[in-house]
Amino acid sequence: MTYTFNRVLIAGETTPALNTRDIAALISAEFNGAVDRHAIDLSRDKAEETMRSAGLNLISTDEIAQVSKWGPEGADTWLVADHASPKVNPVQSVPQLETGQGAEIGGVGTLLALAGLNPRRAYASAKDVIAEIVSKYGSWSALAPGDEVWFQNRELMHHVRSLALQNIGNRRLHVASATERPLLGLDSTLAMAENGQPVNVIEPQTLGQLTKFYTVYTQIGEAEKLSNTVSSYARQIGSGGGLGIGALALGLRGTLSQLSDVLIQATGLQKELASSDLLIEIIPQLHPQTVADSPLQELGELAAELAIPVIVFTHESSLSNHELAEWGIHASYVVDPKAAMSKVKRVLKGTWIRPS
Repeated sequence: MTYTFNRVLIAGETTPALNTRDIAALISAEFNGAVDRHAIDLSRDKAEETMRSAGLNLISTDEIAQVSKWGPEGADTWLVADHASPKVNPVQSVPQLETGQGAEIGGVGTLLALAGLNPRRAYASAKDVIAEIVSKYGSWSALAPGDEVWFQNRELMHHVRSLALQNIGNRRLHVASATERPLLGLDSTLAMAENGQPVNVIEPQTLGQLTKFYTVYTQIGEAEKLSNTVSSYARQIGSGGGLGIGALALGLRGTLSQLSDVLIQATGLQKELASSDLLIEIIPQLHPQTVADSPLQELGELAAELAIPVIVFTHESSLSNHELAEWGIHASYVVDPKAAMSKVKRVLKGTWIRPS
């Protein structure tokens, strides 16, 4: 017996009630093995495991300042950066933080740490940072330091970045951001929480300082390329991951990618999709505030290129039919976690995978 769809790919972010492997097993059982199926888990909580299985060398955000944790010289090192909304104003909080807490000190403190300096000096004066450089590395010829924040001194910023690159050596940092939000801007991780609610802990003065830091940092990094095509690393898609770790990587000759793109490559999903004729996606929530950070966009675009229909199972949805169409979804089904698999079974057998 043949069916309307004979090879199905199940992919997405699993939930306790909806699991890609469980749906694959259900298809196998209900259609007596006549429908081929393949399951790929793109969940954030499995991301590191998935990437390591693909042979990628990973470090945690807390390990970013410890170059000894990175891969060996000449190797690539990967880091997964989450949407990390600030809990307190960084200017006030940094002095109380311990070395190595990259997710809290953000890109400013992490750059200092990579340069072998104290990350708690993220907003210290140029005079204090220069004093530490001289104490650790010996004399250094610089412009006369003042009481301004250290990164307002362009020559000092350039020197700190050079020290960081020297310590990193022939290694390259790749940041896979789990959020599309930039670090700076009205829709940034500093302005908006993961659920779309506003963040009100950052003072205008701090935003001004961060904007200045990344403006100068970007100018120095782009000068190496003899170009000025980027206004600020902190306004790039995904740069808000880890409170700026993604933006930091761009200025250290690294890369910034979307986590979903990395997982799609690591799992060989595109090849699996090319040989399938139906894509079943699992997305925990379909809301305007959260859908952009899910794999839905990439999956929808890949399926559209291959003219493969897409259906989605979710627990919540506030998207209109027009919005669903924009994301390349042909049908979406909201399922109660208490009876998820029974509804999945009814939908697949009664609507999609039927005898042809």
